[in-house]
Parts: sequence; structure tokens; C-alpha cells
Amino acid sequence: MSLSDPVAIILPFLFYIWLVLQIDRYEKEPYGWIIAVFFWGAIPATMLSMVTEIGLTIAIRPFFDQNTLTYINYGLITPIAEETFKGLAVVLMYFLVRREFDDWVDGIIYGSMAGFGFAVIEKLLQSSSVIDPEVWQENYLINIIAFGFAHAIYTAFIGIGFGIARLAPKQRTKWLAPLGGWLGAVLAHSAYDLGNFYGQSHGNQTLIWNAIAYLIPAGVMIYLIIRAIAYQKSRLRQYLPEEVPQTILESNYFALCGKKNNQQSRFQLQKPQPRKFIQLCGELAQRKEQLAKLGEQAKFSHDIEPLRQKIRALQSL
Repeated sequence: MSLSDPVAIILPFLFYIWLVLQIDRYEKEPYGWIIAVFFWGAIPATMLSMVTEIGLTIAIRPFFDQNTLTYINYGLITPIAEETFKGLAVVLMYFLVRREFDDWVDGIIYGSMAGFGFAVIEKLLQSSSVIDPEVWQENYLINIIAFGFAHAIYTAFIGIGFGIARLAPKQRTKWLAPLGGWLGAVLAHSAYDLGNFYGQSHGNQTLIWNAIAYLIPAGVMIYLIIRAIAYQKSRLRQYLPEEVPQTILESNYFALCGKKNNQQSRFQLQKPQPRKFIQLCGELAQRKEQLAKLGEQAKFSHDIEPLRQKIRALQSL
């Protein structure tokens, strides 16, 4: 592997990360936590997964023939180990940095970042063992360009599960939603890996079976991302109208919640204040939603007035 190969692998993932971060349009997550989750996926999750997969494979090898063992490895051991250890980043964010984990949109962000971190290291390790340039290019086009979102999609399901639990008033949902997200991640991952193995063992049909196993969860995730963007906008329209005009100028409210894309040119604010204004308004709507759905147990009611004061200060109200 030449020095240019890691750069060629990492650059597409940087673009993928940028794309995913655009989902969170109104209440951006702190970059420090995004980087921390990414590196959890890249280092601890990768190492723990490798040790677990090797250990379990060695432990069960005496009981199965090689073909069965391969199916178990692809269908159970690998997806369960990898999604569990990648998902631990989401679990840690949910319990230890709860104030930065607000809903299922945040779950997509944090789950994807852990998945991208894992994928980068996995692709670097896989590419380091390939000598033939043609094989390297083929693997690059398939595994990084065509299916580069795979690990991010799987772990994003775990994030969505914890995000649903975050705003769930019922205790049962708080347990079932994360479990459902984890099961969805494992099943999607298992289908892809089994498709990979089945394709290789049946006339090199890997691309066909991988595409089938990849496009279904990818389609679900695209639908959820579209819903996430619409959900964020609807939250602003639901919880911010009562802030006009005492906290938010009417013109700035319509610039924020209007249908036109060219928002900043219509804000009555000087650059770079519109970006800060959007962030604060997103946080205010989010805190009000949490208060409405969870009541005082959310412990966010004391954040609302300081947010209002910051918004007024930006507009000189």
C-alpha cells in the first residue's frame, strides 16, 4: 500500500461525514463529541470487535465444519460483535453526555460517526493486504465508493433507537426502542455479510447480493433522514410562534421557518450572527419540546429563559 492509498480511502469518508452532519440543520452537535464518537468507532470498537470475533471463532471451531463456521461467523459473530461495540459509543453518549443527546436525529449523527470511524480503520486494514492494483481499485470502488455508508447506516439504527427512548414518556419504550435499534443494526449487517459470502461462493455474485442487502437499509435510512429534516423544521414551527415578537422578531422567524432556501439574506442580523441565531432557536425549540413531552423530569426548564435572553441579545431586543 502506497502513501497515497490511505489518503484515497480517508477522503471519501470525510465527504460522507460532512454529508451526514448536514442533517442536523438547526441544533448542531459539539464537534468535540462528534470526534470522540468517531475515534471510539475507529480504535476501541475495532480492537474489541477483532478480539471478540477471533476468540469466539476459536471457541466454537471444534463443533462445526468450516462451511457452517463461516456462515456463523458472517451471520452472527461479526455483526453482533461489531454493532455491539460500535453501539457502545451511542450508549455512552446517551448516559454520560445526556444533555447533548436530545432526540433520534442526534442518534443518527452519533451512530453514523461511530460507524464511519470503524469503517475507516477496517478499509485501511483490508487495503494494506492487497498487492494487485486492479484488485485494490475494484475493492475501492465497491467497498468505499459504492457501499461506504454501510457501517454508518447500521449503527445509526442503534442511535435512532436511543433517540426515540430519549423522548419516550413510557419506561417500556425506553427499553424496547434501543433493543429494536440494535436488532435492526445486527440484522442489516448480517444480511450484508451473508450476501457477501453467498455471492463469493456462487459464481462471484458478491456485488449483486451486497447491493440487495445494502439498498434496503439504505433506503430506510434515506427515508428517515428526509423525515428528520422535516421533523426539525416542524418543531420550530410548533414551539417558536409563541416567542414572536417578545423573543424573536417576526421577520427573523419567517426567515428561519420559511420555505425559501436563501435564509441568511433575509435575516435582520449581521453575519455571522444568523448561524448563531439558528443554533439558539433550534436549542430553544428542542428544550420546549422536551419539557412538553417529559415535563420537569427533563430538567431543561431552567435552560429556556437563558436561551431567550441570548436570542434577544442577538437581535438587540
